[in-house]
Amino acid sequence: MSLICIPAFSASDAEEHAIFQIVQEKLTPHFSIPVTIDAHHFARKGNWALISGLVVGVDQEIDWYREASEFQCNPDIDVGLSVLMRKDADEWQFEIFNVCDVGALEWKLEDYVAQLPCGFLEQISNDLPAHYLDYCPEVDTSKAQDELTKAQAVVMEQLLAKLDTNFSEQIRFDASRIEVDENWAVVAGHVHGIDGDIDWDTEALNCSETFSGVWAAMQKGVDGWQFTALNICPQRQAVCSL
Repeated sequence: MSLICIPAFSASDAEEHAIFQIVQEKLTPHFSIPVTIDAHHFARKGNWALISGLVVGVDQEIDWYREASEFQCNPDIDVGLSVLMRKDADEWQFEIFNVCDVGALEWKLEDYVAQLPCGFLEQISNDLPAHYLDYCPEVDTSKAQDELTKAQAVVMEQLLAKLDTNFSEQIRFDASRIEVDENWAVVAGHVHGIDGDIDWDTEALNCSETFSGVWAAMQKGVDGWQFTALNICPQRQAVCSL
């Protein structure tokens, strides 16, 4: 049986402690080792509570090839925890419970924004769903949008610098997807030559004009943005070690 490990809280916040206790108890049956919650974000307002973070081993690293297999985790990237709870008749019920989740939880809240209290999502992110702004028009997103744009620019600059080290000629990267929140970034797209087609036969990577895709995941820490995964030409399984 897994040990239930609860983060430390002040005695005055029994409700917050109870929420984490409920989440921890739901996690326990899925693991054979003691695990705990590394919460990056916690928000609570009215009858709603949200936790976003990681599930981590207490005394040893989690072997994701063996543990929580029912969630179909990808062991090659950081495994996240996303939880949305609603209090009904004095009991907390799960609306979202996702153990294998790299992306930020607010991306999955489109179906709930009409029910969430104003001021709730601002506690965890500046990247607010458009539907939320329809119900909470007083939210000022101008500063949040500026910060998001700056974060996207930093992430793209760091990705391009990393890609340049893998090619002998100058390249450009066309992003088909870029999603950034306060602590996570996911970018996908394709590599192209700046002055013409890349001579794939001379490059060390197992890429081609057809297979030139790039997928990257990044996490923001105390030292800035760090890569948690970078796949160059994943269709050919050419995974670049970081």
